[in-house]
Amino acid sequence: MGKNDIAVKQWLSAKDRFADLFNMLIFGGSTVVHPQDLEDMEGEADIFVPDKAGGENGMRLSFFC
Repeated sequence: MGKNDIAVKQWLSAKDRFADLFNMLIFGGSTVVHPQDLEDMEGEADIFVPDKAGGENGMRLSFFC
């Protein structure tokens, strides 16, 4: 695991940041995910968010679940 990957995972471990990021990227800024509803889990997941045109230049998020 690279240094950047570790830093992002540590940053996203804060439930308020995680909820804010998902609400913005997935739900267009609507508050759907609430920090108090999140719980820590073992494991890791990847999510790919494509660019506006649905192309390959999107963003891949890796994080611990």
